[in-house]
Amino acid sequence: MIIVSYPANPVCTLAPDQFYCDLIQWAKKHHVLVIHDNAYSELVYDGKTAKSFLSFEGAKDVGIEFNSLSKTYNMTGCRISFVVGNADMIHAFKTLRSQIDYGIFLPVQYAAIAALTGPQDSIALHRSPYSGILAGMSLTVKAQCLPGDQFLIVIPLRKLSFLI
Repeated sequence: MIIVSYPANPVCTLAPDQFYCDLIQWAKKHHVLVIHDNAYSELVYDGKTAKSFLSFEGAKDVGIEFNSLSKTYNMTGCRISFVVGNADMIHAFKTLRSQIDYGIFLPVQYAAIAALTGPQDSIALHRSPYSGILAGMSLTVKAQCLPGDQFLIVIPLRKLSFLI
């Protein structure tokens, strides 16, 4: 089994399409199951998009993908997520979870339904401040998001010495 996570936290990068194509071929050749953690899929900016591992041909033959409402819908702490992909892997995961999990609080389930079926304009609203914050901070402390695909902002601490 291999776990991959793009967009990745904390390294702030998206995987190129060829990475997924190569990963799928490698997993097939070596009989390796792929788990893709795609929790940060909506927290990219500057017109970039994060692709689902499952959007690539052959991915469902070798893997599954997790996503979480924590990041996209600001439901951190609610511990609600979902998995999609290879049916056999999902069945095995369901069997495992049935032994260690007891369910999700009903109001949290209703909140998740509302988030997924309601207006989606909040996603763009959550994404938009990063470019503006980065631009503003760059003027004062030379903040950067490296390599620029995702939401983390790097601030050199020595540039903040005026605050001490």
